[in-house]
Amino acid sequence: MTGLNGRTIAGVKVFALASILAVVGVLLATPVLAQAPPGASEVGEDQLGDLPPIWTFDEDDELHKFVIEENELRGYSTGMELMEEDWLGVHMPRGSLPLGDVIAYRAVQVAFEQLWPEEVPNLADFAVAYKNPDKDQQVALEYITRVFSRGEGDVDPYPGVTQDNFGADSYQYVFTNLDSGETFETGVLEEVFPDGFFDLWMKVKAGTATDAEKAAYLGEFEEVRGAFLEAEALDELFEVGEEDEPTPYWQVIFTLGLFGVTVVGTGYSYLIRRKTQTWE
Repeated sequence: MTGLNGRTIAGVKVFALASILAVVGVLLATPVLAQAPPGASEVGEDQLGDLPPIWTFDEDDELHKFVIEENELRGYSTGMELMEEDWLGVHMPRGSLPLGDVIAYRAVQVAFEQLWPEEVPNLADFAVAYKNPDKDQQVALEYITRVFSRGEGDVDPYPGVTQDNFGADSYQYVFTNLDSGETFETGVLEEVFPDGFFDLWMKVKAGTATDAEKAAYLGEFEEVRGAFLEAEALDELFEVGEEDEPTPYWQVIFTLGLFGVTVVGTGYSYLIRRKTQTWE
């Protein structure tokens, strides 16, 4: 076997240097909050509680399972093989748990609960249009549902809203079951977010936050993320229309009976008056 010549070694060095520069470039291009903010604690199993998994069928009818575990959003295919994907320059699973991942996870849950209440949806039937330009949320939605790569995802922010200045009102969604044509509109409840939360978030993203503001944001970030992880009912997080409760059967019977008595009584009184007038 011949030894490496000088040209080969030089080529290897150039390739290695190019690889390092490419990695650095990706890191520099990544937004400040593509991950959870520095100092954020890892999510423990006790905080997840009974957070249910998300089950889906892909377009080939292969069953997938998505969970939040080990401080990240993970997807598994048949045989519990970890699903990996790159979208918008982010590799999933990403090794941390930003707020966008958690909100996307819960938003998909409420959509499935409303549009597929008794079945596992096929992703070919799933579509979403929403207002929030946050990159993390888009990456998580794509990872779970493949909605953007299928051409069924639409991000349409309010005029003037960008990834650097959105607020609670941007968490508005319209989910669609393409098979049935049924839609479900919802939004995150504003009270889930502390007052001033988005002002702090945008300052941290812009790099203009003071140390005190960074600390305040970190505390509120963990509070909001915890609320989404720990809520037992999805209507604690999202606007969910109240279903009309069926009228109890006994009330129907009682109402019909009362109506019948009234009709009969009115008719009887009329006949008595007629007879009385006849004899007068």
